[in-house]
Amino acid sequence: MNIFDILTDGEIEEFKNCYTKTSLLVRGTQGRFKELISFESLSAILNSTTFPCDDIRIIKDNLYLQYENPDEIIEHIANEATLIFNKIHNRDSKLKELITSISLFLKSPVSANLYLSQAGVGGFGIHYDSHDVMVLQIIGSKQWKIFKPTKQDPLFYMKYHDRIPPVDNPYLELTLNEGDILYIPRGEWHSAIAENETSMHLTIGISNKTGVDFISWLGQELTERPMWRKSFGLSRELQLEELIGELIGILKDKTLSLEYFNFNDLLATQTTHFNLPIQFKYSNQNLKNLIIKKSPGYSRLNEFSDQLILEFKNKKITLHPNAAKLINEIEKGNGINVERSMEELFPFGSSVALNLIHKLIVEGYIIEV
Repeated sequence: MNIFDILTDGEIEEFKNCYTKTSLLVRGTQGRFKELISFESLSAILNSTTFPCDDIRIIKDNLYLQYENPDEIIEHIANEATLIFNKIHNRDSKLKELITSISLFLKSPVSANLYLSQAGVGGFGIHYDSHDVMVLQIIGSKQWKIFKPTKQDPLFYMKYHDRIPPVDNPYLELTLNEGDILYIPRGEWHSAIAENETSMHLTIGISNKTGVDFISWLGQELTERPMWRKSFGLSRELQLEELIGELIGILKDKTLSLEYFNFNDLLATQTTHFNLPIQFKYSNQNLKNLIIKKSPGYSRLNEFSDQLILEFKNKKITLHPNAAKLINEIEKGNGINVERSMEELFPFGSSVALNLIHKLIVEGYIIEV
């Protein structure tokens, strides 16, 4: 399941219009997320977890409760506490696939936390987050109240946070039902309480990059330039003026934004996936005898005049434009005999073709049938 499975084309356009600006409610249908996570799959994850676990928190009345074992967790939930399972996507392949696709789409780091509450119970009280959130109501329903920001675009590491809740009435009150999605940008105060039955929802946290992140990145880049590493001497005012002049020139460089966003995109999306033993088992010389197919997971092919960019899980793979026919065939999910398909799918010579196949194997995009 990926972002294009949970949002229609029209809903994605609506989301784009609201993104980073205002909250958005997307109504769904009951059972919409039943293939994503359930009580059964959550129980399986919990049963494979060693306790106490740093990613599992129990909260009641805005206070974190201590626990040592599963029995104590069950008792806390029965006594109207909320279970919070942070970064649960790292423990389930379906959740990981969804988070990966959202991260690729938004070009930002994304994570998923799960909340489980009894009827009539809320997790945190009224608060705001320093990151955007997308809430997927998996089971049950919750009553939400959303208020306008009192601190515009708050950051986690700000010197001062506004801890006093707004006095105005909420600008949005709604019931989030099973299958619904709610987007809330950072800074908007909100609260949620489960209604008449047990509620389980996923909160997808979106860590948007800001101008502060750009300056931080630029500072790291400047460490490669000797003049920026020099200590301020007795003529520090003159030295600083020289650095300011140098900085103005750097900021005017039209390639600077491209360099930053390329770095940011890779930071948000790229990782290494193991697909053993095929990644080290074959060399180019003995690939011809393979029957290959696509590895499970989100993927999307972007075609440009001079190259292809294959988005797979949470990495981007640059390919020769002539590889489009091969990728489109692999995307069908059928097995491909490398040797028999050489002439039809590889119009650029066997040597280049085998290098391409080997690259896609190492990247984890294709597996052996």
